[in-house]
Amino acid sequence: MDSAVLDNVRDNALTQAAMKATGLTLEELAANVKIEPGEPMFPETWPLSFPAGLFPDACLLAVHPLAVMLWLYSNNAEHHPDCQAAAGRYLVKHEYALAYSDGVAVQKGRSTGGENAGVERREAAQQKHSEIIERWHSLGSRPERNRAAIIAERLGYTSKHVREVLRKANLR
Repeated sequence: MDSAVLDNVRDNALTQAAMKATGLTLEELAANVKIEPGEPMFPETWPLSFPAGLFPDACLLAVHPLAVMLWLYSNNAEHHPDCQAAAGRYLVKHEYALAYSDGVAVQKGRSTGGENAGVERREAAQQKHSEIIERWHSLGSRPERNRAAIIAERLGYTSKHVREVLRKANLR
């Protein structure tokens, strides 16, 4: 493989993910991993060849896009214009699927999108609960049976919600 091609590919997120997953350098991967284009519309099905024991089978998901990228930058790609377009779409799809861990891209699902929103909702709920409990203690002169309704009216919550918060705090 030409060193200019390797230099172009070295900083790509897919390359970094493959190197991190396998523990091999780009030169080792480029020398040992080969791909042959098959069906032009489906690069996912292109057969990948590599020496046995080079890396575990679990790394195939990270290595296959790198092999497609290396083929796309090689001189062989010029003879397959249909495969070039499909390979480009395939690589874009895999770059979108990457998540970042320790500053290096790793292959991961997209289920991490709601983590920050969940943390914010829990913090807001905790703040509401502490406000309800604070109001409960400040209304100590009122009878207990009336406090939940007063708190609900003042804070804009339902009395049922206030009673649930108080029950969870063991105050009612």
